Amino acid sequence: MFKRSVQLSLALSILSTGLASHAQSHGKGHSYHPKIKSERALKEALKDIRKMLGMPSPAPSRPVDVSTGLDPSMVAAAEAEQCLVSICGPARVNQSGMDVYLERTMKPSLSAQKAWTERFDGRLKQSLKSQQEIALQLLRAQKAELEKGRPVNERIPMRAFVGFMAAVLEASEKMSGFVTMSTDQSGIVENTVQVEAYLQTLPAEKRDAVRLAIKEFYLPMVQMNFLGMGGNPLAARLKMLYGNQPAKEALTRDARLLLAEVERIRTSFSSVMVQLMMQSLSTDSLDRAAQGQDLSASDSQAYLEATMTIGMMSVIFDGGQNYQALMKFPVDFEALRKKMIENSTIEKSLITAQSIDLDRVALQIANVCSNKLTASLDMGASDLRLRRGKIMVQQIKEASKKVARRFNSDPVLQQAAEERIDQIQFKMPESYNDKLEKLEAVLAEQRRSAQAFRAINWDDHEGRDVLLMFSLLSGLGSTLDGINLTFEESEMKKACEALPVGTLSDFSMTSLGNISVSWFTLNYPTVGSGVVAHEIGHVVSRVLRSQRLAAFSGDAFSDSLNCVANRNPNMSYAVNLLGFQDTTWSEEDWADHFASLVISEMEAAGTLAFQPKNMACSLVADLGDYYASSQGIVPAKNDTHSSGLLRVIMTAIDKNEMTSQCQKVVDRFPTKKSSLRCH
Repeated sequence: MFKRSVQLSLALSILSTGLASHAQSHGKGHSYHPKIKSERALKEALKDIRKMLGMPSPAPSRPVDVSTGLDPSMVAAAEAEQCLVSICGPARVNQSGMDVYLERTMKPSLSAQKAWTERFDGRLKQSLKSQQEIALQLLRAQKAELEKGRPVNERIPMRAFVGFMAAVLEASEKMSGFVTMSTDQSGIVENTVQVEAYLQTLPAEKRDAVRLAIKEFYLPMVQMNFLGMGGNPLAARLKMLYGNQPAKEALTRDARLLLAEVERIRTSFSSVMVQLMMQSLSTDSLDRAAQGQDLSASDSQAYLEATMTIGMMSVIFDGGQNYQALMKFPVDFEALRKKMIENSTIEKSLITAQSIDLDRVALQIANVCSNKLTASLDMGASDLRLRRGKIMVQQIKEASKKVARRFNSDPVLQQAAEERIDQIQFKMPESYNDKLEKLEAVLAEQRRSAQAFRAINWDDHEGRDVLLMFSLLSGLGSTLDGINLTFEESEMKKACEALPVGTLSDFSMTSLGNISVSWFTLNYPTVGSGVVAHEIGHVVSRVLRSQRLAAFSGDAFSDSLNCVANRNPNMSYAVNLLGFQDTTWSEEDWADHFASLVISEMEAAGTLAFQPKNMACSLVADLGDYYASSQGIVPAKNDTHSSGLLRVIMTAIDKNEMTSQCQKVVDRFPTKKSSLRCH
């Protein structure tokens, strides 16, 4: 969710809570690896692993004398370690996601450490000072207008904006129930039954405006957020609006239409408020797109933010039925005035703005941003890695199409599966410059807003009308400081906190065919290639399942799915999966199986520029010079992924890379009739 300019913050802050979680709760997403939620959680996890060690810290790759005098758990731990060493190499040289995460956060590079202090620290202090000056000027003017007690001029265009805000607030608590998944899980649609039932509970004079807020603003926003999950949000917008038109043509067309709409609003409404909103709007990215230029990741982000501002203004200032419905939405301005005076709303904000210690706030922001930016920059993928990663992804897609054919004997079904693979959208991680430009954009937005406020003559008749109505907005329930001065509300702090820092965070949204690729995958392609193939496996699995109403003997996909499910040693009974059925681990296990086949296909064809490694080696836990003794074949509670050790072994079996050391672990599996080989 984007929260940029003052005017957008009023509307979007209402919708931001729960919007992302609402979209995340729909559709089926699969991650390659359960995410580590924080550095603290990671350290606690390592602490727990140390506690679980049942033997002295062994030397790397030490030989083990498996004698009957040893505790069985120690024997199992030693055999697991030998298995991992035989496939992944000694722990000290095995680059797992956890290893790299700790290394990069504990030993930051000098260049990354300097990035914040040299580029942002001083400018942040200047921006905070400028924001404080504007906040004090605006709040004092608001206080004076409120105390005059003069009537509100409800004929100005600002009245439509207030009506829109009031309509959004009216329905805000109910909005999550107004959308639902489409039947094919490919998008979000309006829950018309609930919407109409809710509208009938409202007075007639409110219905048109509330319907407008839901249909023309909330629903498209949720739809775009959902379609962009795990993929490219801008590409999702273009797909939603222009179908299969080539992306470059659709972007140019979209940008020109948006710029034309900006000009229409600018020339049709001379209101101070409208002009203020327009001056705060950055159209640089739209201008570049309209001229046919390619957009960087930061340009794409700015483009999307601009579309949200323009979209909201388009709905409000359409000059027709929408505008009239919003102008008429009932708002008791005198009641708002009394409420604000009684609650000292503006006075409290004024005291906060006057007394805030900007040096302290700047230091708090710097502490967060310096650490987060340093870690994010160090963990990022270079431009070279990004270019190589894009080539690697395309090669894996081609190999995936060949492997997918093995599970379909019907040429029509084969073609359908290949087309779906071709349509997969990959979201690549942000580059070094993209991250810096994100923070630059925050300062640029604050600078534009400051210039826009200073350009307004608040002393003339129209300026005072807008100022009074603008002041009364906070009585509706929205914060109206306009300038986020506190540490908690700092836009820069929020931008820094949103910088990507993590380990193996790859995931797929199978209902959309979107795949998000992590920095680790690109920086360590020897295992990352398998990770990408695993995520494609989820998309292929969905396609193959959708082509079958039920499993039947002799069907390659059904047979492989059942084989993968039944060979898992944690399955205590045999299963025969039909249609979309799954065991706890079968979907993730099958994606691993598919990935192994894809990488083997690429090795045989000689299309890899490196020697691939067992992809599950990136998942096993180690403590520096040795693998943790907690390795086992039992998965974590409530986890749909098999354990790291089991995934290493199954991948080795699928790639014909099994070792005698790992066979000792397999020999301890429960006795089952099912084969460990599924191809």
